[in-house]
Amino acid sequence: MEQERLKCALPKGELEKDVLSFIQSIGIDTSASKRNYLVRADNFPVDFVLIRASDVPRFVQDKASSLKFGITGSDIIWESGMGKDSGEEIPIYELNPDAKKSSLYLGVTQLFKRYLQRIDVEIQDLQNSRVATKLPRIAGEYFTKKGIETKLLFVPGADEAMQYLFPDCNAILGVISSGETARANNIDVLDIFYDVSLRFIADADKMTPIDVNILNEFREKIAVARERKRML
Repeated sequence: MEQERLKCALPKGELEKDVLSFIQSIGIDTSASKRNYLVRADNFPVDFVLIRASDVPRFVQDKASSLKFGITGSDIIWESGMGKDSGEEIPIYELNPDAKKSSLYLGVTQLFKRYLQRIDVEIQDLQNSRVATKLPRIAGEYFTKKGIETKLLFVPGADEAMQYLFPDCNAILGVISSGETARANNIDVLDIFYDVSLRFIADADKMTPIDVNILNEFREKIAVARERKRML
């Protein structure tokens, strides 16, 4: 009888390579083809399913889904409504310093700076401005905390392009890593307010006692890998 296996969501796309590298670094061997969305662990009772990073919280929490835990960015977990501190952080940057890092930022357009006729822009200057974002929940919380009213323009992708479509789109609240896209589109970073980490989330209500044991073994593998890295 085959051992019960736990099914975990992994983010497909930009995070995919770094996350799979992390999985390997903690001693879990995987085999997959480029076109296969199912990545089976060869030496550990977990099957990884590659889905969009933004879908991970949704399907982990869906009671009809067979996914019981998943790995994705903390910004995505926050945007899903689970809260900015939800999930358990995985030490991907500790084990792989070359992994891509990103942050959440607020940037303003050059056109807006010219309109203000000054170099130094303050967040309060964005009162009643249109702000393009992929993260409307986070943006709403951010501006509410600042006491600023804005008109949020939800954009699933290419939020930096919205300044070319909407003349009153004065700012972007989004994700930044190297900053190349912001610079190429003449967006000045006004505030970097949150460092994104990789975390895993789990739905305890869907887990069997065997699932809990497997997840605890996963945590132990992470702890062992961290200790081994510190000893090098």
